[in-house]
Amino acid sequence: MLREVGTRLGDIGVLCMAHAGANRAADVLRGAGLEVVMLERYDGSEVDAVKVGTNKRAGRPVGRRGLRTSAAPRNTCHSRMLLAVRCRCMQTAAMPSITIRDVPDDVRDELAARARLSGRSLQEYLRTELARLASRPDPDVLIDKARERTKRTGSRLAAEQILAHRDHDRR
Repeated sequence: MLREVGTRLGDIGVLCMAHAGANRAADVLRGAGLEVVMLERYDGSEVDAVKVGTNKRAGRPVGRRGLRTSAAPRNTCHSRMLLAVRCRCMQTAAMPSITIRDVPDDVRDELAARARLSGRSLQEYLRTELARLASRPDPDVLIDKARERTKRTGSRLAAEQILAHRDHDRR
């Protein structure tokens, strides 16, 4: 597809917030069979490979291993000539961020411990927990729906009848 739109690998850059994200991005690209050059090893010469690094590394002048395309001036990063994906990691390139302030230390420490026990970073752990929380209906909404349905149908079962129906299948 890149060749169809006239984009060469050397004109593509993947910029991540941290080295871990850049390394993961490079692994994914290599796994897809693409040539990759890490910005920390890039000398500014023209290469036919996707350039991968951090935002900080990309902002440096070319002589100090910054990021540029062959069409850009030799001493600066020319962002209009570069198809760059600025992301924290490959999966979250277009996802919004949430910032939570004033989290008590003990709460943060407990969440970090749970993340560590599950073998994930705190960010990955919290993202998973937030998705799980969002996938469940809000209890107040469920109660409102049940009350509305009761009003519509006129159903009036006593608590004892409900419990008896529930326990009937358990015998």
